[in-house]
Amino acid sequence: MSSWPLVRRLVDGAVDAAVPVVDEILRLSETADVVVSSEGFWRLMAPPLDAFTEILNRLVADRSVVLALYVRPQHEYLEASWRQWGFRTRATPSRYISRQSERAYYQRWIREVGLAVPGLEIVARPVVAGALVGGQVVEDFASSVLAVDVDIDQTGKTRHNAGLPLHAVNLLRMAPKGKYFRGPHDNKVFQRIQEIAFEWPEPDIGSIEESRRVLQRWCIDTYEAGNRILAAEHRWGVVGLIPAMDEAKPPELDRLDDLWSPPEDVDLDVIWSRLDAALAAHGA
Repeated sequence: MSSWPLVRRLVDGAVDAAVPVVDEILRLSETADVVVSSEGFWRLMAPPLDAFTEILNRLVADRSVVLALYVRPQHEYLEASWRQWGFRTRATPSRYISRQSERAYYQRWIREVGLAVPGLEIVARPVVAGALVGGQVVEDFASSVLAVDVDIDQTGKTRHNAGLPLHAVNLLRMAPKGKYFRGPHDNKVFQRIQEIAFEWPEPDIGSIEESRRVLQRWCIDTYEAGNRILAAEHRWGVVGLIPAMDEAKPPELDRLDDLWSPPEDVDLDVIWSRLDAALAAHGA
């Protein structure tokens, strides 16, 4: 079943509007196990949680409910969010990351939801190398949550929605307003940009690497204590989520505003002209 109506109504705080979806879940679960899954559930990771926990309490009153979360290391999640949506918001990198950071307090969120919904079983799984059954989420979910054995052949499979490289989106964020997108979810032209084999200028490797160190160190200071609690409570077999670093003092997040800006010697008008020609050649 489609879970998007439930996600949308819960994000809007419309519990009454979500009740028909909940009733359908309860009806289906009378004769079979029901898995409700949506990438959109990430939008429920930030306060307020009242609508979400009210719906969960309705469910656990009649059924056995398991809430499974697959959590990425926060520095990876925040960069991916910037590359997918953030650069299209016109916010500076530091401001966008600060806003999104509320959704990455995994341990705090799990604790608060667990307290609000006492009958709920919560399973948290880490999306890190070597920690998942079979090395990927689907097989791990089948084994760790559904307790069934599956053998998934990943031969020849490719990543979907991989996004553009970091240096590419940092150029695109400087495009004239409305030229390639009108907001973070306007994919009409952006999807075509992802699909064509456009030759972006060579990245400044030093700046990219430094920016990732800045974000990783900031995330260690912000989240890793909670990550380690989760790792112990849920028996991940790893210490935490974010690899340790030698830097003793976390850097200021606004350092990203400089590191994720285009190099001064890049002619943006030339890039837009070349990109327009590439899109036209592919019928966009």
